[in-house]
Amino acid sequence: MAPSRHADEGEQLQLTDADKVEDEEGCFESIDKLTSQGINAGDVKKLQDTKKNLTGIKGLSEAKVDKICEAKLLNQGTGNDLLLKPKSVVRITTRSQALDDSPRLSPLATMAKNKDLKFANQYQIPIEVLQEGLPALLRHAPDDVLQDGNLIRVATAAGLTAALALQAPGTESLQAYVVYYIAPQQALLIATMMENAKSKPHASGGAVVVTPLSAPQAEAGAAIAIRPPFIIVNERVLEAKVLALMAIRGELIDIDVTAKQVREEKEAPYYTETQTPFVDHGLPGCKHLKPLKQAYFATRALSGHYNIAKAILKVIDRPLFRSLLKSFPMTEMEEQKHLLDLAAEYQEQDPQHKSLSLSEIAQQLLGLLAFLDFYDKKRLLTPIDLAAVSSDRSKVLKLLKRQRQKFRDLIEKQSLIGAECVDFQSL
Repeated sequence: MAPSRHADEGEQLQLTDADKVEDEEGCFESIDKLTSQGINAGDVKKLQDTKKNLTGIKGLSEAKVDKICEAKLLNQGTGNDLLLKPKSVVRITTRSQALDDSPRLSPLATMAKNKDLKFANQYQIPIEVLQEGLPALLRHAPDDVLQDGNLIRVATAAGLTAALALQAPGTESLQAYVVYYIAPQQALLIATMMENAKSKPHASGGAVVVTPLSAPQAEAGAAIAIRPPFIIVNERVLEAKVLALMAIRGELIDIDVTAKQVREEKEAPYYTETQTPFVDHGLPGCKHLKPLKQAYFATRALSGHYNIAKAILKVIDRPLFRSLLKSFPMTEMEEQKHLLDLAAEYQEQDPQHKSLSLSEIAQQLLGLLAFLDFYDKKRLLTPIDLAAVSSDRSKVLKLLKRQRQKFRDLIEKQSLIGAECVDFQSL
């Protein structure tokens, strides 16, 4: 039997074996409901107890059969037809039963989800950091869904392709903003689409955008301007993600080289500190993380964004937030004064970031998080662990295999790895 498609929590759409699909509630009406359509209980009992054609049932005249069919409870094809109907339905879920059951829910709204809050919580940063530079319309919009005709926040190459297909011919180029948590492999696919769009606009999947010439331009013999169907506004994020992908592939090569060396070693130790870059000597750069968060808070507060600053303080220093703003009642003016005093204190402690703009602080913060996350994934052993396993070839190879799979997963996994490129020597 052909498989059917179902939505699953792990992905938007999934093929499922039709034999495993349960009957859908509400697909069939109970035969007992025939009694409400004027069919007596005795005739309904006969229907329940037989597999014969209706006209072959003793006691059911043609008039009664016609009356049954008019009830439209059985006039829906054969039993096999009815059985197959729910198994050929494409189901798209929002993971909310109330929304799934809503008949007015737009299909586009179920295709993607804005994950800014998820990653802000995961990395313990203000959500505003992930939304720096985004138009207001896109800050809370779902990923991969066209907004206002030519705006979109992009998380997958498939989402960008679908948006291009919805563009009306002759419209302005699609303005695409790549989300910071896009998977590196998806970033590479979009970068390839972008290069194709620049060199061959017709090959990108969207309509070619032609700029009409004014009369003076036409008389002067100017060439017709052909714009690409889409523009990646924050192209630096795409570039950083592709660089991260190259770094991950480099780690995979290092793992393969190390595994080969381990197999070729004739005697223990099979795995040494000089042999591999995967030994952890402590996570560098962590000392810069808190000052950057505090600098972001201070700049927001001193810019008059008091409500945002208060929300940021709750994220970066919850105990201080509670002590300053929850321990006793304050007027709005008093609350603002506390925030400004704290912002001034942070800037006095860390004058290095005082002259940076919000976007520059956000870039440095994201770049540092990207670096720390990558370093954390790269760690395999501490020096103590190394000594414990170096004499067991099979354990070493097992560890390397696990590390290789971890890096392979990073290629397709959404994270902040590669969100920004930062010169950490300057931090």
